[in-house]
Amino acid sequence: FQTLKVFVAFLWVSSSNANEFLQNTYDSSSKNNKDDRRFLDEHEHEHEHDDDGDYTDFLENGSVQFEKCSSSTLSENGQYESSMSYWVTFSSTTENQCGDHCDHPGVVKQTHVIDIRSYLDIMAKYLTNLQEVECNACAMSCETAGVDCGSCMQECEYIENMEANGYLEATEFLNCEMIYDPEDDSRDPLYGGPYCVNDGQRIRIGLFVDEECTIRDENKFAEDYIFDSNGYSIKLSYALLKSLWEDDSSSFQCNAQKDENNNSWMSYLDDEEIESVLEESMEMCYALMKESQNVDHDDHDDHGDDSSEDD
Repeated sequence: FQTLKVFVAFLWVSSSNANEFLQNTYDSSSKNNKDDRRFLDEHEHEHEHDDDGDYTDFLENGSVQFEKCSSSTLSENGQYESSMSYWVTFSSTTENQCGDHCDHPGVVKQTHVIDIRSYLDIMAKYLTNLQEVECNACAMSCETAGVDCGSCMQECEYIENMEANGYLEATEFLNCEMIYDPEDDSRDPLYGGPYCVNDGQRIRIGLFVDEECTIRDENKFAEDYIFDSNGYSIKLSYALLKSLWEDDSSSFQCNAQKDENNNSWMSYLDDEEIESVLEESMEMCYALMKESQNVDHDDHDDHGDDSSEDD
């Protein structure tokens, strides 16, 4: 425990190291398509992102939280309802710790918009890595006498056996993947991609008729076209993505060490593993800032999808 405290203190001795690290490690080559970027280009706010050096307080003391999934019409289509672009609104909260020396002392909350694929790419990468480390820590804790590890083992076993139980992680279709190839028949191909449901409070994988996933076929469902190698139907699992909106407290700390939800398992990690978790949480927050636009609540007229689906 003493080693852990010394390590964390050392990591934050020089706060500029956080930005320097993320600048060198974050791959800014996002997978945005031109339709997703169109919304952000049209709604660029006069308050641009601060210089990289001004992210320091945010990376050390900030958090991010999903607020809403929204859509806008790109063009009307004769056969289908419309061609849509989807984006996510999320909030960032910074608890500045510099007292009277801060330009904005106290808690600073801002609203951001980002195209749906970039948001899900960033968050899915972080959540997948965090899930793997947490399951490894769970396995180690179960070897310690007196530790109740039933709940974490149950979740990790579910993840490990997902495919065998007829499920596929929904994150496989975040970037508009072909889900049905007609080959030699006369039908059109179908693509799986994310869209908004439950008035923007949830995100689901739907079927689209175009390779950019902007024109959704509302009469078809993705799970009706997904099969395993033996021809059995496969269901999509939203267990990973559900953590983005599971409840009002589903926020993610940029400094994973400060997330109380991580305390139970991070104590079983060594220094190198702790450093990796901290790096990934900072990278996640930094990536969201760099790929999004800072907006006010009334800067754009958006609407969530009226579709209603259960978790």
